[in-house]
Amino acid sequence: MILSERDWNFLKDLYFVKILNTQRICRLYNSKKYCYSRLKLLKDNGYIKVLYKLPSKENVFTLDKKGYETIGYKSKKLNINLEYSLAAADFYFHEKRLDAFIKFNNKYYFRYQNRKYILKIDILMKTNTWIFVELDLGDKHFEDKIKKWEMYYKSKEYKKLFDNFPVIAIVSSDIDRTKKIIEDNKREDVLYQYLDYQKVKEWKYHYSQNSQ
Repeated sequence: MILSERDWNFLKDLYFVKILNTQRICRLYNSKKYCYSRLKLLKDNGYIKVLYKLPSKENVFTLDKKGYETIGYKSKKLNINLEYSLAAADFYFHEKRLDAFIKFNNKYYFRYQNRKYILKIDILMKTNTWIFVELDLGDKHFEDKIKKWEMYYKSKEYKKLFDNFPVIAIVSSDIDRTKKIIEDNKREDVLYQYLDYQKVKEWKYHYSQNSQ
């Protein structure tokens, strides 16, 4: 098959976000009929493969060997949480209009009061400032998260990487709940922002139909 420009864009985006379901992919292609035909061709020719099926029987795709080779990467084993990976993809496409720097699954090693810690951040983003993005789908122990963020802040080791402590942006399916937990537990002057996950999921980004 001959890859269209939309196919190329899709393969590169799929490499970045790791997995996408059919519905989200068709939003990118901006044409359900064209999307279905391209997915079939891409799958039959070894560019993508079905990794999961949602409860609705909808396919969830990831790159296959030829897809990795085409965009210049080696295939690798995926270890992902389906719900959080799709939520991270939603955030990626929601913010793609800004052409921001985005990196998934970040770890920061630091010392505080003579003990070693690891701070895990779902998404690192850079616009006019650095932002730690945390995905809250209702199943995280935010009291522990707040404690770890504030230890990293008090350790001052963030200054090795950032001029200022990053803003913490929380993408939440229940902002009122998340705000209350943070207000009840925060002790340091860390700046928080909140995004409604329902609105994030309504991203409008898509590939140009002028490029077949």
